[in-house]
Amino acid sequence: MIATFLLLPILIPIAGVVFLALSPRLRESLVSDVATAVALLWGASCVGLVALAALGWTDAWSMDLLSWGENRFQLSLRVDLVGGVFLLLSAFLGGVIVRYSHYYMHREPGHRRFFMTMLCFFIGLSLASLAADLEAFFIGWEVVGIASFLLIGFYRNRIQPVRNAQKVYSIYRLCDIGMIFGAYLQGSLLLGTDFAHLASPDAQAKIHSLGQGQLLFLSAVLLLSAAGKSAQLPFSYWMPRAMEGPTPSSAIFYGALSVHAGVLLLIRTFPIWHASTTAPYLIGGLGLLTALLATGMGRVQANIKGQIAYASITQVGVMFVELALGYPRLALLHLVGNACLRCYQLLVSPSVVAYLLRLQSSSAGARARFSDWSLERALPSRLRSSLYSMVVSECYLPHLLEDGLWRGARRFADHVARLISRPVPALAGAVLTVVSILRFSESALWKTVVLAIAVLISFQSIAVPRNSVRVWLSTTGASFALAAVLAASGIEELHELMPFVAVLLAWSVLGILAVTKMRSEWLSFFSVLGATGFPISPLFFGEDVMLHAALRVHPAAAAVFGFIFVLNGIALIRMHCRTFELGGASYVSNNAAMEK
Repeated sequence: MIATFLLLPILIPIAGVVFLALSPRLRESLVSDVATAVALLWGASCVGLVALAALGWTDAWSMDLLSWGENRFQLSLRVDLVGGVFLLLSAFLGGVIVRYSHYYMHREPGHRRFFMTMLCFFIGLSLASLAADLEAFFIGWEVVGIASFLLIGFYRNRIQPVRNAQKVYSIYRLCDIGMIFGAYLQGSLLLGTDFAHLASPDAQAKIHSLGQGQLLFLSAVLLLSAAGKSAQLPFSYWMPRAMEGPTPSSAIFYGALSVHAGVLLLIRTFPIWHASTTAPYLIGGLGLLTALLATGMGRVQANIKGQIAYASITQVGVMFVELALGYPRLALLHLVGNACLRCYQLLVSPSVVAYLLRLQSSSAGARARFSDWSLERALPSRLRSSLYSMVVSECYLPHLLEDGLWRGARRFADHVARLISRPVPALAGAVLTVVSILRFSESALWKTVVLAIAVLISFQSIAVPRNSVRVWLSTTGASFALAAVLAASGIEELHELMPFVAVLLAWSVLGILAVTKMRSEWLSFFSVLGATGFPISPLFFGEDVMLHAALRVHPAAAAVFGFIFVLNGIALIRMHCRTFELGGASYVSNNAAMEK
């Protein structure tokens, strides 16, 4: 009975997604009715669950999803104050958005795909709200992230939405590694990742017994994930670009719920980072700086969605400051108010723009006088001009991250691709690496060489996004080379890595067949999700085992694991988009039937 109530908010949206996926010929009106019915049932289950918890029902539920040897991966769920508030907020705003979308998405190509993705988003929200530990929270975090990627690139006939979706996915992928390392460190240092356990006297004593360096590093990796998901510096520029999707998805993702996931993570892990003497200053300073700069960037935006996006970023920065000052409940209340306001603003933004255009063209609008006073006019002229140049260019963040970091990586990858000009040498190098490592397992030099080879092969994958077979072989070879190093560091660990190697090989073969023989976009997409460790695949569990093995071997191996995790995910998503020409004109003609 306990499991039934806790699983209902997750199972109801899953049932809706499955039904819509198996009904490709369903009429538009029926698709909207089904989505509305699922949203109502989902909202009712959320309200009922929180009501039972308020009456004193506080039991938790957990089960082993996967296990291999001494390693196991659990899904643990619980209802508490923080999760209950976020779940009710999600149910309320989710129902409003689905009903609004019934009219807004009328006669829109991809109507069924939109509602399926929204229901997937509800699954992620339920998991994140009900998560009892960091592992379950990460599953919901990943589902929310991939739903965000799909809805940013919803208009796949245009190149800009697809490019922006890839940019946002790249930032999400980079910040996911912080969550993965945070979960491992919390489990190893504090003997568990359960959120309720963090407030217990034993856990508090354990936290305060840790060194300040350990606490600061754990807080920093959690802050990396929170800052990326909530568009704080230096990642703030992605959020206005994420508004390329339909207005309803922008409202619920970047105005209301998804943007506050980083705040929710910091509230959940508050006992950890607040025990550090440095982390609160780091979080508060980052939030304050983001709020100040985002205020200026929002005031110079040329479109209404960009203005609302930076207004939301500003308020999230203020929430970071509130958390740093030690007021998590105030931050939670602020989260609820900001989510409702920004969601409303984005939903009415098309009507506001239409009204202002009509007013501008009318005689009354011509006579209207609007004040041009602003606080900036009190500043000296030269300072005001400098600030304007800085905020209008978004504080040069796109240039620093995209031009400086990403294009530099691309140039290096091009040089690597010239050295490894065929997929066969890449695979041959990986095989020779495995043989050499197993033969010379005690040699630190060989391990260093193989780690360098793994990095080079992974770099090669981003240089040839249109050569899908080469990308698949490069990403697989890099992961195999890393697995070889870990296996060579302790032959007894080889059996622990077998699930990772076997599942990765299966996804890679399926992905190559999908892009070469079957030409199936959706099969390719699921293969990419499986190979990148999305929680639909046992590879997600395998990556957890890999990280544990890497951290036991050497920090350098863990750093290489994180690098390959990020770069392989970005390379596979880019390859998928290029292979199926997402954003190109030919894609529209080839997939017109699927868009109906």
